[in-house]
Amino acid sequence: MGGAPRTVADRQVARDGAQPIEALADVLVPAFHKALGEQQETAGADDLDVVGVQEIGAKDFAVTRTVSTGSWIGRWYQGAGHGKATREAVLHLAFDGLGAERADTAAWVTNHASLGVSRSLGYRDNGTTTRAAEGKRVDQVNLTLSRTDWHRPPENCVISGLTSGAADMLGLAPGVIE
Repeated sequence: MGGAPRTVADRQVARDGAQPIEALADVLVPAFHKALGEQQETAGADDLDVVGVQEIGAKDFAVTRTVSTGSWIGRWYQGAGHGKATREAVLHLAFDGLGAERADTAAWVTNHASLGVSRSLGYRDNGTTTRAAEGKRVDQVNLTLSRTDWHRPPENCVISGLTSGAADMLGLAPGVIE
């Protein structure tokens, strides 16, 4: 899909202030580069476009078992199911791979598409927070999804490369991640 807009103005930020699980960077970044390299071999580097970004983060995960998710999808690609698919994948990783008990997310009150994706996956409203964005006051809707409300394991989504070493990085007891 060459020619897609790729500017900062082209993105929609769905989550403000999520903290990445920095310890997993050593595991996830090489896996990402390996997957990207495989795609480049298949498609050719000029055929690849960045559709968006999906992130997962946590603070004190071993204690809280709570992750935060955030994403943006380029306007050119919105409405095609990419946001929902990437959120399903990261929730699959959180709940089924890492043993999370809760996932939190947030979106601007005006970001109906992001709120719709979250609610369609079972997230429930959990209050609002007032933030500053581009010098203006804006409300953010906070949402939460419990493990018991997670009923949509993604089809054709497989967690690979997640080892017991991730448990060590997250401060989890041995055997939590198999």
